[in-house]
This record gives sequence, structure tokens and C-alpha cells, in this order.
Amino acid sequence: MRDVLLIAPNAYTFDTMKGLLPAGMEVVQPENEDRIYLRNQGFAVSVEVNHSPEVVNIYQEPWQRAVVGQVGAEPRFYFVVFWSMADLRDVLSAIADTPDLFVDNDNGIVERGDQFVARWRRDRSWGW
Repeated sequence: MRDVLLIAPNAYTFDTMKGLLPAGMEVVQPENEDRIYLRNQGFAVSVEVNHSPEVVNIYQEPWQRAVVGQVGAEPRFYFVVFWSMADLRDVLSAIADTPDLFVDNDNGIVERGDQFVARWRRDRSWGW
């Protein structure tokens, strides 16, 4: 299990994500939980997205605060936990392909979602 982080504008919600997901991706949103589970073609959960507002506290360096500031007031932070790199690629290609949010892969890359997705499209074997 690994994760990446989405830093998104306040208006970017689970409903936004659900509207962008590919056909065949089943969404389960447990009642009273701030997360969604994604199943690809009915298989076991392969991606989990957690709204994690407390993450703002780890972005303390000036360059990190500058990134967070670019998405607007009261950004939303989502941990995207994944078990399958292929499913993660499908999910991020759908929900993160926008300049309005940032993807932090926790391996030194923090870039706008559309740039992150474009990098993956150029090199489908990229495993960062």
C-alpha cells in the first residue's frame, strides 16, 4: 500500500471526483466517513481516497506553503491510497488532470495535476 496526496481547491469534493471517474469504476462512500473506496470492474478495493484536512500542518516550508496557496483559500487535502499502480494511473488520469490542483507523490515531485498526468501519459511505465 502506498499513497499520494492531492491538494485541491475547496470546491473540489468527492462529488466532483465521482463525476470524473471512468466507467466501470465502482464508488463506495460509507456513511459518516470522509472517504471513498474505488473498485475497478467489481474487483477488490484498489484505491481509497481520504479527505485529510490535518495534512495542512505538514506543509510548513515556504515552497510548500506557496504550493498550497496556489489552490486558493481553505484547500482540501486528499490522501489517495492505492494497491495497484495501474488503477492509480486510471484514477489520477480522471480526477487529477487539471491545473487547479497539485499532486504530491511523496517522492520529491509536487506538480500541477495536469502536468503529473501528462508525465504518466508520455511514459506509461513511469513508476516514480
